[in-house]
Amino acid sequence: MQKVELHAAFMFDCPSCGRENFCRALSPSFDKEEYDSICQTEGLENDGTWNFIVNPTSVTCAYCQQELLVEDPE
Repeated sequence: MQKVELHAAFMFDCPSCGRENFCRALSPSFDKEEYDSICQTEGLENDGTWNFIVNPTSVTCAYCQQELLVEDPE
């Protein structure tokens, strides 16, 4: 059986056509110092297993191509 890599994603329902959509989460690249700083600020142990993700600010429906702003991108 083959293995696959899972990716963090967000789901939204298109208000125009009503279809369910998925889009990948954005995963910013940090150097070691930035990663250490974020972990320290958030009170996380920097064990190398954290994967930070960011919401996109806009999405496009894969079916009707409607472009949509994300309600609360933070």
